[in-house]
Amino acid sequence: RLWRGRDTLMLKILRKKGVAKKVLWGIAIVIIISFGFFGTANYTNNSSGPSFAGKIFEKRIPIEKFEQAYQRTRLQAFLRYGENFNKISSFLNLEAETWDRLILLREADQANIKVTDTEVVATIEKFPYFQRDGQFDSLLYNDVLRYVFKIDARGFEESIRESLKLDKLFTEKTGWVTLSSDEIYAVYKSKNEKIQISYIAFLTEKFKSNLPISEAEANAYYDAHKNEFTMPESINVDYLLIPLPKDAQESQRAEIAVQTDHIGQELKAAPDFAAVAKKHGLDVQTTGFFNREQPNPKLGWPFEVLIKSFELAVNQISEPVETTQGFYILKLKEKQAPRTMEFSEALSKITENLPLQAAQKTAQEEAYKGLTLLKEKLTANEGNFTAAGKALGWDIVQTQPFGRGEYLPQIGISKNFQDAAFNLTKENPVSDVVEIQKGYALLHLDSTIPIDEEQFNKDKTEFEKTLLTERKNAALNEYLTNLRLKANLQDNISQSKDQAASSQPNR
Repeated sequence: RLWRGRDTLMLKILRKKGVAKKVLWGIAIVIIISFGFFGTANYTNNSSGPSFAGKIFEKRIPIEKFEQAYQRTRLQAFLRYGENFNKISSFLNLEAETWDRLILLREADQANIKVTDTEVVATIEKFPYFQRDGQFDSLLYNDVLRYVFKIDARGFEESIRESLKLDKLFTEKTGWVTLSSDEIYAVYKSKNEKIQISYIAFLTEKFKSNLPISEAEANAYYDAHKNEFTMPESINVDYLLIPLPKDAQESQRAEIAVQTDHIGQELKAAPDFAAVAKKHGLDVQTTGFFNREQPNPKLGWPFEVLIKSFELAVNQISEPVETTQGFYILKLKEKQAPRTMEFSEALSKITENLPLQAAQKTAQEEAYKGLTLLKEKLTANEGNFTAAGKALGWDIVQTQPFGRGEYLPQIGISKNFQDAAFNLTKENPVSDVVEIQKGYALLHLDSTIPIDEEQFNKDKTEFEKTLLTERKNAALNEYLTNLRLKANLQDNISQSKDQAASSQPNR
């Protein structure tokens, strides 16, 4: 009856104009992520776990304090990413972020940084989750905290206070970062100026020999280059897929997430993959051996599932991993350590590599010979690159005007090529030999397309803001890196989890 009353109250709230859309997806996300939310708490409360979470600045951090910081870190991530949180949560390292939070809060306290109640209230009132018709609503605020975020008002407000304290610390530590007008102009120019060049390519493929490789040559190459023929770590994985219907609504997604959570809890209690799968009408599927360099394309696995599979110990069962296809639960069946290929396994690679390496060497030699000849012909043709190249019987390719980082047909995105191109000047329009993905090239500067000064003046204010943010983030990252070293973190949580994973293979 109590729960029925709560549900009725929540439905009344959600029926209010403008509330349902903002809150429903939030409820769905919280339900979906709930099976991982208290993972750290459950672990650290285990009697066999560490007696304290770790140390920073040579001071012990109690498990309770770490847990509180962890929950606040996760809550802040949810508030920061909103409905995208569920998509990126598997890429977040919330335990590491929790340690950073504790380290930075200690620094903020050392700097005597304060946040007033007024500042906390003003921040909370701006959150759209707590607004009805564009105004803060205290009833909605309390109900969202209670039923969606599952936190009391005091805990939530202290979490906001801490985050504001960190914002002030960041501002203090990056206040020295400024930009001059010359810097802004120079960076804008480097990002927006374009050039057009012509080039001559000495392609490796052109010099590749079709002569067969003898077994003696192959053996000699194998013996001299065994380090090139390493088979990386390979794994074989059993997995369950709890599929999502196509175009699943948030309510369906939440329902399947809860079902998946139940399956995950059953596997924790009794890690019999086949029995649990049969009980729920699921098929245990097996990947066959694959490695990071050559994942099995037939699986169609998203990146986050592949990454998770390599983090498991043999016989370890993963937490559910959400994807657009559905929820995956993985069990590492077998693992093969990295090893050197046998000659027979490496033979196909050897017969491919040997001619290619010989061709690459020849292409490089021809490019350097070509540079000498080109300089002579340029003198005879009064610096006309195209005329000099054609006189030598070479094909000349001219690019479209391009900026830094742009894709070029036949070249792709080549840092070597673009660095060499943008270093060319009217006084020195011809490059040295430049290595490209398919061989080597000689470049000539045809024209420079300067930036549009009028457009720069229009973009300047916004561009300066973006650039200043980038510079401040870089300064903040450097500060945090040095602070981590100073803190000398001892992380008992991660160490104990690693030990537990290795000592409980059926987990």
